[in-house]
Amino acid sequence: MNRISLYPRQICQARLGNHGQAVSLFLVTAVLLMSLIYSAVYLSHQGVLKITAINKIDSVAISAATWEARGLNLIAALNEGVYECIRLIRWICAIWAVLAIASATGYGAAIFSAYSDYAEDIIRNVWERATELADWAERVKEMTPSLVLAETAALSAKLGVTGVLTPTNPVGSHDSEGTLELHLKKGKKIGISEALAPILDLLGSGIGGAVKSILNPILAGILGASQEPIRLLIPEDDFDRRQVVRFSGYREAEGLSVPFIGPLGRRRYAFSTTAQPYGGGSTEMTWKSRLFETEDDK
Repeated sequence: MNRISLYPRQICQARLGNHGQAVSLFLVTAVLLMSLIYSAVYLSHQGVLKITAINKIDSVAISAATWEARGLNLIAALNEGVYECIRLIRWICAIWAVLAIASATGYGAAIFSAYSDYAEDIIRNVWERATELADWAERVKEMTPSLVLAETAALSAKLGVTGVLTPTNPVGSHDSEGTLELHLKKGKKIGISEALAPILDLLGSGIGGAVKSILNPILAGILGASQEPIRLLIPEDDFDRRQVVRFSGYREAEGLSVPFIGPLGRRRYAFSTTAQPYGGGSTEMTWKSRLFETEDDK
């Protein structure tokens, strides 16, 4: 019976005294196998480094959008504060109107007169607070780009990523120089007369002359001292399309180390990603952040 040998010729040569032929073939085979194994490990290692770089760059972009969302949430909270001030003024005016009607019928004239003096100070102070809240919203809008850039720089340094954050569509009137301003515009005007509507409507309904004689100078003083209306910040019409930031950067990492040789040098993994805030409104404090998807990506 004949035996099938893996190296029949080499064995025959070894029996004839030609030693070392099998060792040479074994070394060649071992080198080829090791090269194949190393290539697989190397490609896997490069894939891990690339995915790591992409994840870190995504983290920087989503962090920038998150800080924009925080700024928008704060502006929405300030806007809601303005509306709360207006609601408070209207409640004061509603009570004022009830007392005015009672005074016109001959009851509670003294209470109405005292409340009129009290209401004047409260309305004026509340309207001033509403104006201050609207001013703070403007400041938050101006400060948010600086906070976004500061957070981007800090997180990039922490993650070992180098890159630049830019708006994806810097063409608007307020960001023509490529800044990162929030895409907000001023809404409709809100005047003190709108807040005083309940009591102003009452004056036109034919209540007693004594009541009008008390209210008219008070209201004239309030309206005269507050000429400037409030205009809240609201998202622009194309906010969803334009409020997008892009972070383009790279991350360097050491190549896979070869035994007895060492690492094959550093490699640079570049990537670009976009993110955006979404989901809120002018008074809805529900802004969040996400990676941006175009219609082609969906």
